[in-house]
Amino acid sequence: PITLKEVASLPLVIPTRPNAIRMHVESEMASIGCRPQIALEIDGVSAILDLVADGAGCAILSRNAVMRSVRPSAFTVRPVSAPALTIQLTTAVSSLRPTTLTQQATLALITEVSQAWLTTG
Repeated sequence: PITLKEVASLPLVIPTRPNAIRMHVESEMASIGCRPQIALEIDGVSAILDLVADGAGCAILSRNAVMRSVRPSAFTVRPVSAPALTIQLTTAVSSLRPTTLTQQATLALITEVSQAWLTTG
C-alpha cells in the first residue's frame, strides 16, 4: 500500500475538474494538509493510462480500470491507505412513482454486481 501523503508527492496524471475522482482526491488530501502535484490534466481513462505507461506520472484509478486496460501488465497497482480513498455509490429512484418489479430486480442486480466488483482485488 501507499499512503495518501506519499501520493501527494507524486506527479499525477489526473482528470480535469469537476471529475468525481479528482474532487475526492483533492478533498481527502486537503483533510490531511496536502495538495496533489498535478503533472498533467486529461480526461479519459485510456488517455490517462497511456500517459502513465509512457512515464508522464502516476494516476489514481480503480483497480478495475487498470485491469480492463489494453495492457494491464504495464502497470503496478497499489491500494491507497491512511486514509483509504473510497467513493460512496448511490442509486436514485423517483419518490413520486412506485418502483416496478423490473426496476427492483435491476437495482438488486446492480447492487450485487457492484459489491462483487468493488470487493475483489
